[in-house]
Amino acid sequence: MSYCKKNDLKPDQDKLDIPICDKQTITLGNSEIDLTKSTGFAKRTNSDGKTINMMNYVFYGASCKGERIILSASGGCNSCGEKFVSYNLKGQEIKEKKVL
Repeated sequence: MSYCKKNDLKPDQDKLDIPICDKQTITLGNSEIDLTKSTGFAKRTNSDGKTINMMNYVFYGASCKGERIILSASGGCNSCGEKFVSYNLKGQEIKEKKVL
């Protein structure tokens, strides 16, 4: 479930290419997972001059590989990149090994 609204940030802000989301959740098995814990928040200024909090990344896709669900998120600017988070079917996050 996504709790988002149309992006109305001032044009000089980054994250112009994603909706302004306060929260996103997904249910896996019997667990509802709050995806905002994986992304954190960014403070930005909207077109009315108000400071708002929005998710750093917005999840837009999911794929399955065996017993693993991989969620894809975008950072909303050309250099913000993407984020991938994996869960097992019980809703537990799978920590990926970091490769240097």
